[in-house]
Amino acid sequence: MYNIIIARNRIAQVVQQNRKRLYLSRLELKTTDLEILLPEVITKLPDLEILYLKDNQLTWLPKSIGKLNKIKFLSLENNQLTHIPRSIADLKNLIQLSLSGNQLREIPQELANLKKLKSIFLQGNKLTRLPQNLPDHLS
Repeated sequence: MYNIIIARNRIAQVVQQNRKRLYLSRLELKTTDLEILLPEVITKLPDLEILYLKDNQLTWLPKSIGKLNKIKFLSLENNQLTHIPRSIADLKNLIQLSLSGNQLREIPQELANLKKLKSIFLQGNKLTRLPQNLPDHLS
């Protein structure tokens, strides 16, 4: 497995590679001005365990984010996200989810199904009420 760390660059979009699969366990695209995460790219990262996309310009996530079956740590803070797809509940190995500093008004109720989730960070959003049905085991 490989790690790729690309920080403080100007990458607006991650493009699809011709490879069938990328053998990455960690991908960091922090502070890169990333605006689009293409669904096709997500499907080529089935072994990814850590994904840091903080401090970018993402306004949406593809539904295919739920195909990252092995992901444990997902960092999406300080973007422009207004919505989180329900498919995020398919991330059964997720331990930590950081959504701080976005434009979120609600959180999918399906997060309650994430039995391994220990921490969720939601500060700095536009939430007007606490999400219902969050897992009892959150710290």
